[in-house]
Amino acid sequence: MVKLITVVSILIISLELGANSNIAPGYDIIIIAGQSNASGMGCCATDYDKQINSRIKQLGRIGKRDYRVIPASFPLHSWNFRKKLREKKIGFGLEFAREYEKSILAKDRKVLIINTAMGGTGFANNGVWNEGEKAYEDAVTRALFSLHLDKDKGYKNKVVAVLWQQGEYDTSQDNKNYYRHLRKFIRSFRTDLGGDKSRIPFYLGQPVETWKDGGAVTDKHLRRIIKKVARVIKDTYVVSSSRLKSNKSQGTGNDEIHFSAKAQRKLGRRYFRVFQKTN
Repeated sequence: MVKLITVVSILIISLELGANSNIAPGYDIIIIAGQSNASGMGCCATDYDKQINSRIKQLGRIGKRDYRVIPASFPLHSWNFRKKLREKKIGFGLEFAREYEKSILAKDRKVLIINTAMGGTGFANNGVWNEGEKAYEDAVTRALFSLHLDKDKGYKNKVVAVLWQQGEYDTSQDNKNYYRHLRKFIRSFRTDLGGDKSRIPFYLGQPVETWKDGGAVTDKHLRRIIKKVARVIKDTYVVSSSRLKSNKSQGTGNDEIHFSAKAQRKLGRRYFRVFQKTN
C-alpha cells in the first residue's frame, strides 16, 4: 500500500511538472486605468520601499524609458510620475502585482504593469477616457504594444486584468451619463484589445468612503453606478473601499478625495482578493 501511494504521488508530481513546463514564457499584463487614485496619490510613504522583484516589470513612460520594459518600484511610471516621486506618493498597482506574483504567476512568466491613469480625468465634457480621446488611445496603444513584446523569443503575452479607479471627476462635472459612459468604455476597450468576444476582466474600485461631493452625481450615486455596471456586464467586479482612509483621515495630508499610502497598499490587496475569487 505504501509503495502504491508513493508511485501515485510521484506520478502526480510528474504530471504537474509536465503541465508547468508546457506554459509558454511571457508577460501577464495588468492595466491600471482611471484618475489620480489609480495613478497613486497616497501620501506620504515613510516606508517608501524600493524593493525590486525581477519577475515584476512595468512599461516605462518617462524620458528614454518610454515604452521600455523596466523594473517596477514605487512610484510606478504614470502621467503624474514626477509629482508622485517628488512628494513620495504611491498607488495600489504594485501591491496587487506582488500578491499576483506570489500566488498565481507561473514559473517562466513575468508580470508587466501598465499604469495608464491620469489625474483629474473622466468622461464628461469631452473627457479623455472616451474612445478616441487622449487617455483611452494611450492605454489601448500601450496594451497592444505590450501584447506583442518579445514574440521573437516565443513569448505569449496576455492581459489578465484591468484595474479601474475613477469617477470623482465626473461627479464634479455634473455628469448624468456616467453609467452609459462606463459601460461603453469597458466594451470598447475589450474590443480594441481582444476583438468582439474579448472577456478581459475589469475590476472597478469604489471612491474614498469619507469623500463627499456636491455634484448631481453624488458619491453614493457613483457607488450605485459602479455596482450596477458590474451586475450588467459579465466579468466585471466591484472592489470595496470600506474603512480605507484618505490622506486627511490618515493625518498625512489635507485632501479627503485621495486614499492614503497605507490605504493604497490595502486597496491593492483587496483588488487582488477579488481577482483571486473570480478566476
